Order: sequence, then C-alpha cells, then structure tokens
Amino acid sequence: MKKLLGIAMLIVLAIGVTGCGGSSSDTEEYVPQNKQEQQEKKVADRFLNKIKKEDYEDLKSCVYLPDGALITDADIKWLIPRSDYGDLIGNKMQVVLTEIGDGNVTLNEDDNIDPSCFTLKYIGENEAEYDVTVIQDKKNDWYVYLDGLYSTDFTCYVKKGAILYLNDMEVPMDYITDDEDKDYDEYTIPYVPNREFKLRADKGEEIAVTPNSSDVTIE
Repeated sequence: MKKLLGIAMLIVLAIGVTGCGGSSSDTEEYVPQNKQEQQEKKVADRFLNKIKKEDYEDLKSCVYLPDGALITDADIKWLIPRSDYGDLIGNKMQVVLTEIGDGNVTLNEDDNIDPSCFTLKYIGENEAEYDVTVIQDKKNDWYVYLDGLYSTDFTCYVKKGAILYLNDMEVPMDYITDDEDKDYDEYTIPYVPNREFKLRADKGEEIAVTPNSSDVTIE
C-alpha cells in the first residue's frame, strides 16, 4: 500500500512539473487568416529572430525607411537596445504571435501617405509582451516600423560647390534648398539618424552633430 501511495505521489509531482513551463505552452497562437497577414507575420518574425540572434547584418531589409533616408544598419542596431525589444537581444526564448490588429502610425511622406498599418502582438516565455508594428510601402511590401529611428528636415550650410557626406554617405545635391548665398549652399536633408552623426565636406574634417543641432556650417 505504501509503495502504491509513493508511486501516486510521484505521478502527481511529475504532472505539476510539466505544468510549470513557460507561458508559450499555454498561449494560443494566432494563425494568419490570409496572404496579407502571412506576409506581415513573416517580416515581423524575421525582425525578432534577427534581434534574438544578434544578427544585425541587413536589418534594413526588414525595417521601414522612407525613400532617401540616410540610415544604416548601425543606426538600427543602436536603437534596438533603447527600444521595447532590448531584452530580446541574444535571448533564445520562444515568442508566440497572439493577435493581429489595426496599427496606429500616421505618415505624411511624399512617397508614402497614410499607409496600411497593423500591430502584431507577441508573448514571450517570460510572459512579456512585444508589439511589432508593420506598415506597407508604396510597392505594397511590408516592413517593421521603428518609432524614433529617424528625424526629419535637418538643415546645414556647406561651402559652395563642395560634396557633403553624412557618415561617409554622399548627400544628394538635390537636397540643396537654397544656393543664393555666394559662399554656402543650404542643405535640407529629409531623413537623418535620430542620434549623433558625422558630417564632412569632401575630404575635410568631420564634425559630430545631432538632429537638434542648429546653425551647422561645414567648410
């Protein structure tokens, strides 16, 4: 009798242990209902997996950027630890999609005005929630939207005729908004990193600025 009682207790303990796993085993996974939702989930999953694996190469391929944005993978990598996804960096835990609903991003860009926008809700094994917002570009492709990645309409003054570089990327001369001054051209760069970046003219010295810097002049 004691032997049977002991076996019964072991069974109860085993059931209790298997029932104490992460929330992913108890969470009902949302299944995309159509091709569009499948595309949204595909890009969101890819983005989250890159963060979990610390794979920052080609992050731009799954993150939304306006046409002409002078943003690099390094800028996106810089933002991730400062976002709601920071605790996913290098974390192998499973995250489960639980819902797809309407997003709340309003854009008024020349190349993408009021795009379709949805929010995908994920839950991790640690019961933390992760919202991934995706928006559609003008080619109807889906990308993850990262709030705070870029700032708009940065103005600076560059010595007349010089080529301007931002973090070693050539700034198009199309961004010259005023060339009436005999010594300097005024540039208005539509999208710059929302962090410190470097500017230089031709082979001149670099200067470090932020999106909030004013009266920036590059010789």
